[in-house]
Amino acid sequence: MGILADQGVDLPIAPDGPVVRMVDQKALRAAFYAATPAEEAAQQTRQARHAQFKAALAWAEAERLIGIGEINKVPYAWLTKPGEDED
Repeated sequence: MGILADQGVDLPIAPDGPVVRMVDQKALRAAFYAATPAEEAAQQTRQARHAQFKAALAWAEAERLIGIGEINKVPYAWLTKPGEDED
């Protein structure tokens, strides 16, 4: 939520879709890594955090907590309202 508030941008999901607050997945990943403890060697840490980030993103999308999409070749993520279909 903090990264969304601090670094999020308001963009439409589709050319004629609703405008939502979304964040570049690069910034989201950096915040996730900073908040994820790791005790392995540097290379293992990077790989472990990357795997955790991908799994967390996939889980949140599967649970329909977030939407994921690309706008102008930039991957973004945004919060959704569970139980509502996206346009």
